[in-house]
Amino acid sequence: MIQTKTAPETAAVGRGESETADNGRKYIRPSIPPTSWKICIDRTFPNCERIYPIQQRKVREILDIAQADPRVREIIIFGSSVSARCHVGSDLDIYMEVSEDIDPLRRIGFAPDWKYDLFTNYMVDDRLYREITGKGVRVYRAPCRSPGQSTMQKQARRKKQTETGE
Repeated sequence: MIQTKTAPETAAVGRGESETADNGRKYIRPSIPPTSWKICIDRTFPNCERIYPIQQRKVREILDIAQADPRVREIIIFGSSVSARCHVGSDLDIYMEVSEDIDPLRRIGFAPDWKYDLFTNYMVDDRLYREITGKGVRVYRAPCRSPGQSTMQKQARRKKQTETGE
């Protein structure tokens, strides 16, 4: 009987490949999730290939709604939807940078038949924001408007003023 174990880092085996060692054990190198997948929708969007295929249609629906609202400045998809862990029951994790403390999806009565979690710049702390921007995929950025501070910079300034009592 052949035993299967994960190959040590020094083994000369490519990821996802297997090899039988001299001792009869079969080594398998775990495969790396792809950085891009097949695009399965007709109307694509920026970085569509970086969203898992079963979530692409859902992201397109969100974009169609959010792009019509001038208060939406940026949309980032994160969580399992941008990884190989994604499956049919996965929810869609959405981050929106908005100019006002609003939920642009609920405001218009958006009620999809699938699960989603919406976070805005008014909801997340710095740690979560870094996680989202570090691992997430930007699918929308509003065209540039007049120069000025970003919403995150304004929020940080307001928070500091509140803490110092200014």
